[in-house]
Amino acid sequence: MYWVAILIGAAGALFILLKLSGYVFDRWLFGGRRYNHAPELDAATGKWTFRNWGGNQAFTPADTLSPASLEELLEAVTRHGRAGRKIKAVGGLHSWSACAVAEDVCLRMHRLDRVLSHDPGQRTITAEAGIQLNSLYAAMDERDLAIASIPNVDTIQLGGAIANATHGTNFSRGTMSSFVVALQVVVFQAPVGDASQGKAELVTLRRDDADPKKRAWFEAAVASFGSLGVIYSVTMQCEEPYACYVVEHSFPFSHIDGRIAEIAEKHYSAFISVGTSNGICRSRIQVPIPRDLVQVDRTCLLTENDLRGIKIMLWAASPTAKTWLGLRRALNRFFYNASLGRAGSVKMHQRRRREGVMSWRDAELLSRIFAVTATAPWINLEYAVPAHRADEAARKLLQLHQSHPVVTSFVMRPVGADSAGFLSPTRGRPTVFFDIGYHKDLLHTGVYAEMERLLLECEGRCSWSRLFKAPAEEVIRQYPQYPEFLQAKREMDPCNVFSNAFSDSILFPGGVTSRREAA
Repeated sequence: MYWVAILIGAAGALFILLKLSGYVFDRWLFGGRRYNHAPELDAATGKWTFRNWGGNQAFTPADTLSPASLEELLEAVTRHGRAGRKIKAVGGLHSWSACAVAEDVCLRMHRLDRVLSHDPGQRTITAEAGIQLNSLYAAMDERDLAIASIPNVDTIQLGGAIANATHGTNFSRGTMSSFVVALQVVVFQAPVGDASQGKAELVTLRRDDADPKKRAWFEAAVASFGSLGVIYSVTMQCEEPYACYVVEHSFPFSHIDGRIAEIAEKHYSAFISVGTSNGICRSRIQVPIPRDLVQVDRTCLLTENDLRGIKIMLWAASPTAKTWLGLRRALNRFFYNASLGRAGSVKMHQRRRREGVMSWRDAELLSRIFAVTATAPWINLEYAVPAHRADEAARKLLQLHQSHPVVTSFVMRPVGADSAGFLSPTRGRPTVFFDIGYHKDLLHTGVYAEMERLLLECEGRCSWSRLFKAPAEEVIRQYPQYPEFLQAKREMDPCNVFSNAFSDSILFPGGVTSRREAA
């Protein structure tokens, strides 16, 4: 009995030690507390301070409002528009660029989160723009609805997903804008640009509007990065709910070199991550399955150890890192050297094949990664390259990384052409999005400017919500319908009310000296 008691005690002590070490690993070493980018209220000044998820944008608006109804939204826009104030709506702040920065009047949209209606016959659903995507997906499921492609996060708001042309990985569909049938936008109209006489108006815009002017307004509004007005509601085209067979496996880059467009066309949904140190790719392929008689058995293909490994690498590579720099560099060197040896071999990686049947709501999500790695947020740039030039872009990116011995990767996400959206990165052409995370050891090497240059040379169009630093003139030149967007901007927002420094720099690279000049 004595030895039994000793063994039980030792087992108990080991269990407690493992639990404690897990707590230290998750909570102490990598950030202390869960990263929280919720706005903070200063009780002394009554002002809110906002930070984006990546931690690289922070702002304290002069005034912050949280309208809970359309009437409150219209009143706020009328009052502040007449006063000549700049108005900006903010949502989940999952934007790395300054597109959502509101320094004057900030409209928090989180209270405008209702499902307004749905049409079972037409398979459409209408919801307020402040609803989070996870709540919208749940509402769709309850009504036997789904959409064919979702972004890899579901904590952003619907209005932001539309305005920033957020995308999934479906080559037969475009960005989230491609599902929009109609939307309602609050604009500020004023006679001859005289803001003091202006008034907020709710404008309904439809994809199939017979009025050319309203049709142009629709094309501008679905990918406007919030620079035309405030999206109040969105009507989306849905389909029957489905399940997805999802499989992940690894292979060398040579397996897909010269075939990226072909692979994109062949698969319903493809996601490919490319390790720049060893050229090992990891793919995630989705195949839709009718949900009748199919048992959904997974919500995530990653194990806890997978997530912890990802967390270590993100922590080591965090571009905003200010602590533990020696340990971070040592980890980077270790992972880089390991990737070149046996641990980085194709055979080793191929053992990591994973598969499962998942709901349409889970198949694309990285929510569990975000939950576990929340203390190590990352920042990235992203460009949409025409599919026929994706191989060229991928080869150049790999070559560029060869002289920089750090553990990093880039992701390729094929996305179909959008039929609407003057400033949609996929407007009129099937594309491959190149998603590249910023690594702190590369920030001062000039490599990211070189990446943007080569992606622009491959006709890449930037993602408005991602951090890009190329000159505005070069970025906007990739959008041939920029003049049509600018015309819609002048008509919908004649006083340039819904703007900030970011949108002015993009839309008026020559500079805006007054609201009248913008009009």
